[in-house]
Amino acid sequence: MAYDGTIPAGGPGNFKTPNLAHEGEGVRVDFITVDYISDMSAEVTHSTASANTAGLKLAIEAIQNQGVNVLGRGVLPNRNTEMTLMVRSDALDTQSTATTIAAIATAIQGLNAMTPDKVTANISSATSARKGLSEDEVPVGCIIVHNDKIIARAYNMCERLCDPTAHAEIIALRDAAKTVGNFRLIDADIFVTIEPCTMCAGALVHARIRKLLSLIHI
Repeated sequence: MAYDGTIPAGGPGNFKTPNLAHEGEGVRVDFITVDYISDMSAEVTHSTASANTAGLKLAIEAIQNQGVNVLGRGVLPNRNTEMTLMVRSDALDTQSTATTIAAIATAIQGLNAMTPDKVTANISSATSARKGLSEDEVPVGCIIVHNDKIIARAYNMCERLCDPTAHAEIIALRDAAKTVGNFRLIDADIFVTIEPCTMCAGALVHARIRKLLSLIHI
């Protein structure tokens, strides 16, 4: 997988289309969980906000503005109140991760006052935390890109959903298929933090994924 010359806090936009069917690059990833307290599902389609400035998008931008390189995010579980993000470990403050996490919470909490016309949910009490392995989830995440746009993001949720098939790739494939209205994801590429298992590899073939790019977790 290739990056552009710089690595700004812009997240997935740093990825360039690779030339090979499968490439790998060592990169460490972490997971950050944001608890908005409030239901955030309506923020995606706020009537007075565009798709690029809706409440949920603004929250992600607030996180990126703290210098955190967001690679992708999972679904909104727990009654649409939580969001887990996959981030580059080197984007976190390695000397004081707690400082970075606290800054993220403060930035999100301030969105109500800064953009009251865009964020209708009361997220002034939002919290953030570094997502560890307390749920015994295997820390795997992925994103699917189609026509230079991210159409799906996911991470492993086998333990949380009590579903042995709830691997990041499977969840992302389902979301991507719904987004494009077709299970055949022709011309779509998938970025995964580790090489897919046999089940997921088979699903990628059935979905006609064009390229697989694994970010080998070392």
